[in-house]
Amino acid sequence: MSKRAYISRYLLIIKKIKAKPYTTSEELQHYIEKQMDHLQMQDDTLNMGISTRTLQRDIRDIKNLFGVDIEYSKTSKGYFINQSEMENMNFERMMEAFDLFNSLNIQLRLRFTNDLVMELLSYGDNMKVLQPQSLINEIKSAHQKAYKQH
Repeated sequence: MSKRAYISRYLLIIKKIKAKPYTTSEELQHYIEKQMDHLQMQDDTLNMGISTRTLQRDIRDIKNLFGVDIEYSKTSKGYFINQSEMENMNFERMMEAFDLFNSLNIQLRLRFTNDLVMELLSYGDNMKVLQPQSLINEIKSAHQKAYKQH
């Protein structure tokens, strides 16, 4: 699973508990599975299924990574976030950044210039071009030309 999938799942857990304190494990699992469908439409490499054990690990990881303390209330039978006002402000900023990150759809286009091909060739056999096929063909052609000259 990609790191983005883990982080997305962590932040979905936080977002749900923040919006509805004392959320049950089942509600969290259902919410994440529902949101997973939406996120997978944007990035089909995300795979974010969640079991009860995964949820428990995620809550531990959330505390370690983000400093957000999620606790379980036996009386209310649900999870809640235990944090101060300052921690709440940091949390809000983190959630805004997450929402912005998920709303961005960045596509990069790279033009294959002679300079790029020469730079790639300078790495010798320490580097392999995996795709696109047109760049692979150009690198092969450059190698063949060099071989014929020597």
